[in-house]
Amino acid sequence: MDCEFGTLAEPVDRTAALFADSSWPTATVYTASEVGPKDGHDNVLWVPDAALIWTSDVKMDNTILWRFTTSG
Repeated sequence: MDCEFGTLAEPVDRTAALFADSSWPTATVYTASEVGPKDGHDNVLWVPDAALIWTSDVKMDNTILWRFTTSG
């Protein structure tokens, strides 16, 4: 079976304060066993309240964009 991939361009002005991100899907929280950290990441001493977040497809998606806003 041939391996296929697809890419999407980053949204223009995604870092602007007024960028409309309401249509973006929310992050999915995974356990360490679901993610399967390796290559040194399995040696990280995770803070107990840390969360491993990604898209809804942790095995397929290899790039994510996120936004965090805070009031000043």
